[in-house]
Amino acid sequence: MEVVMAFLWILAAIGAIVGIVLLAVAFATKQKLKMPLIVLGVSVGMFLLSFAYVAAWDAHEDAVAQEQYEQKVAIDKKMDKKFDKAYDEFHTSALMAGSNAEKLCSKVQKTWGDVIFDDSVTISGKTYTDFNDAIPAEIKSQSAMTTIISAAESDMADQLTIMSKNLTNNRKTKIKKAKKIIKAAQKLDEWATSPTGSYSDYSDHVTEADDALSDLL
Repeated sequence: MEVVMAFLWILAAIGAIVGIVLLAVAFATKQKLKMPLIVLGVSVGMFLLSFAYVAAWDAHEDAVAQEQYEQKVAIDKKMDKKFDKAYDEFHTSALMAGSNAEKLCSKVQKTWGDVIFDDSVTISGKTYTDFNDAIPAEIKSQSAMTTIISAAESDMADQLTIMSKNLTNNRKTKIKKAKKIIKAAQKLDEWATSPTGSYSDYSDHVTEADDALSDLL
């Protein structure tokens, strides 16, 4: 556009100069003013044409920008819809993982306490006197819970991937929260399926992890 504008303005300027010179000569020699006026008129017309060209170009650019904006809004809307669907599924899986992890933690804690305070615990028909053996046996006996926890964590990871692929500026806050949720859920799940430390501290660790997840959900 700049090249076309410069060309038109140069031609218009040259025409104006020539017209003014011819007009001055015509006045001086008392010749007819028709030709100088025609030249001036053409130069004025070229100036007006250049401004009209600028206006038309600006209108075109605005139309293109508006179309691109509307296309982006439409694309973002579709992406937000996919993101929200994935987030809802993610949230459901997080609740499922957290709920089952909390129940499993309670069973682990009870088994741990029974061995310490009652000297033994019976799991699936077998008696254990050492909590190092009893706790893994209890976790193994709760295969339904551990399966649900594992499946929920896997689904959360899958849904987070979908959210990442459909992330727009509208959903940046939600994906930050989702990443915090998955870390909190994994921490609680870890205490449920791979308990460590001492019995006296276990309850505090579980409560802290459970509260951290609950605050995000």
